[in-house]
Amino acid sequence: MSRAILLIAAVTMLSGCIGYQRTSETMGYEPDQTLLESLGTGTLSIDTLTERLGPPSSIGHPSAGTQLWVYDARASRSHRAHFLPLAAFQWHSSSQVRHVFEVRDGEVTRHWQEAF
Repeated sequence: MSRAILLIAAVTMLSGCIGYQRTSETMGYEPDQTLLESLGTGTLSIDTLTERLGPPSSIGHPSAGTQLWVYDARASRSHRAHFLPLAAFQWHSSSQVRHVFEVRDGEVTRHWQEAF
């Protein structure tokens, strides 16, 4: 019986020494789903786009009458797990996404995203 109590006490004490923490940070532009849905109904103007996302990272002109508005975003995540006093692990991940909006006559006609 005393071994069982000792084991339960040890497990209880050690469980307080185990932890996990994750932090995330996004820099740049990340369009919300409502904005992208308005593109499907054909009601997304460049005024709405700049109001919601601000100025683009760049604007390209692939052909006469067509512009490509580019918004870049970078997401960073940091993870930390510790098993005190035995070990601690930390790792980072990041991703970069480019949102491209094709604009004709002041209206957004297409959107796509690219990982880079």
